[in-house]
Amino acid sequence: MKRGSLLIQDLDLQENQKDYLSDLVPHLQTQIGDRLLSIVLFGSVVKGGFTKGISDFDMIIVVDDTVDSGLMRTIVKEAQSLAKKHGIVSSIEDEFEGIPQFIMAQTGMFTSQFICRRRDFVSGKFTKIFGANPLLAKLLSPSSQVLGSVLKGSRTVYGEDLASEIEVTESTRFDIVKSLIMNELLVGLSLFYYPFSKNATKFAMEATKWSAHMAGYMATGESRSLTGSVEVLASKGISLDHLKRLEELRNNYGPNLSFILSAPKAIASMHISMLDEAQNL
Repeated sequence: MKRGSLLIQDLDLQENQKDYLSDLVPHLQTQIGDRLLSIVLFGSVVKGGFTKGISDFDMIIVVDDTVDSGLMRTIVKEAQSLAKKHGIVSSIEDEFEGIPQFIMAQTGMFTSQFICRRRDFVSGKFTKIFGANPLLAKLLSPSSQVLGSVLKGSRTVYGEDLASEIEVTESTRFDIVKSLIMNELLVGLSLFYYPFSKNATKFAMEATKWSAHMAGYMATGESRSLTGSVEVLASKGISLDHLKRLEELRNNYGPNLSFILSAPKAIASMHISMLDEAQNL
């Protein structure tokens, strides 16, 4: 791929997403020139199933190792500002303060634009790629699962195809336990903030979605769309009632206490299937 080309023609992007990328690349080139190495899209915008107002437009900007941390922070803030200008906003990021905002900032959840240096990207350093707090990542983030799922469901739309150089380690049973704890904590936040925010249900939705994606990834070694992951879970005999309700909420969102209350059992069931997969590896 030529460094200066933006390859998005075969992606099913919305017009404002295309305009955003078309504005972002020259903006970054003006700032850092050839030190802009790669832009990688991942998530539903690549795999399919993007839902406006629910899904995030996820990307990783990879820069040269000589770009300093201060400039990297400026770049990602400007990328976020430009995204808002084009009507591309996080589904939940700006609404909450306190503990939820701290967790989102320190783990990268509900964040869409990430930036890292080349050496950190190709070495698969989870905390550097996603700006995650090292301690929280060690305690709660299933790093291998997330990184593997992200990379296998990614598309380089500008610059070098660096994602193909990364070797992802296999997930362990400990990773699965961390994933379970993290997602159940998200459901807890959803329940706690339900009386105060119309968007609180989205925490439980995110926990359910990630559990389904991770279970599908563990079973197949592939990063699938949410629909594809649900099909894998169905083949494992897992009840789809909660996942069907997730799809309904993604298409027609509204606060839903019943969904939050049913999430812990459904999430536990999906993680048990992951533990079974790990046992068979």
